[in-house]
Amino acid sequence: MEYYADGHYLIHSGGIGWQDGHASEKLGAYLHIDPEKGTDITSITVEEKDGVVQYFMEVDGNFYRAEKLQSYHDGDNAPFGEAKLLGSLEITPTFDTIPELPEAGKIVDSWHKVNIEEDEDRFVFHGRFERGSLAMLLLDNGEEKKAYYINTTAVPYLAMCSDAFLEDDDREIKMNVSKRGIKGKNEVKLVIDDAIYDTGVSIMGEE
Repeated sequence: MEYYADGHYLIHSGGIGWQDGHASEKLGAYLHIDPEKGTDITSITVEEKDGVVQYFMEVDGNFYRAEKLQSYHDGDNAPFGEAKLLGSLEITPTFDTIPELPEAGKIVDSWHKVNIEEDEDRFVFHGRFERGSLAMLLLDNGEEKKAYYINTTAVPYLAMCSDAFLEDDDREIKMNVSKRGIKGKNEVKLVIDDAIYDTGVSIMGEE
């Protein structure tokens, strides 16, 4: 809880574990999240002033701390101005060798859970792969191809407090790719073991 003034508080509870709709006896950091099995974890933040809820947020994940940031002044909302993009991302390293593999001629199957989020200066690739499989992300604009290696080797979690940012399945990959150095419209393809698959998605490069 954070105290602002008499009757004005920010109250936060992180890592609330649930089992079949009831509070879990396990600490949130040790609870394996599987909605199909009735386990879940949430964090709740409430700002209250003179007995009235000013702000309420409930999110999935084990967030252990909440704080009002500098965009606020004296406990009241400050108006936001026009946003500006400052600086730029570095070029994401590419893989030198693109394997000579046949085109599968079909969209990658749904088991791989491929999803691509596109921002102004980058895109975020999500996918699931068998551990130890060969996987590469390919961008093809018709004139050149760029390849990005996807590491499918399972790695240990290094900090419990990062739980909210981890995928539920350690075979699920999240990879950020900067648009810097990418030209034109690119078809996104995937190398998976012995073939190249389409994703049905294209992204626009920065240049």
